[in-house]
Amino acid sequence: MAVVVEPVLPEEKLRSLLAEGHEQSSLDYKKTLNLGERRDVVELTKDVAAMQSQKTGRYIVIGADDHGTVVPDLTPELARLLDEATVRGKLTRYLAEPLDIHTAQFTVDGAIVVLIYIGPHEHGSTPTKT
Repeated sequence: MAVVVEPVLPEEKLRSLLAEGHEQSSLDYKKTLNLGERRDVVELTKDVAAMQSQKTGRYIVIGADDHGTVVPDLTPELARLLDEATVRGKLTRYLAEPLDIHTAQFTVDGAIVVLIYIGPHEHGSTPTKT
C-alpha cells in the first residue's frame, strides 16, 4: 500500500506507517538515533536532504525496525533530542532554510517512538551550507 503523505502527525498516522511493515521511498524506519553524536546528525541530514528532493513529503519513524515493529531502543534521553527545535537546529548547521520539518513523540506498546515529517523543498532540494 502506498503511504499517504501529509504534514500532520497524529498517533493514527504513526500507527498506519508502522502497519506498512516495510520501508519505501516515502518512509524510513530507524531503531534509534542519537543527535548527540555527530555521525547520527550527518546521517539524518543526508536522509532529510534526499527526502526533500521528492515532490511530496516523507516520514522517518524512529523506534522501529526495518519491518515497522516497535523496538525499545530509543531511550527517554535520546528522545528528548528529537524535539522539533533541536532537530531543526541540528539540521540547519548543514542545510539552508526553509526546512519543512515536524516531529511528534508517542508511546507505543510501552516504547518511545518519534515520527518526523519532512516536507519537499520548493527548489527540489535544500542547498547545503559550506
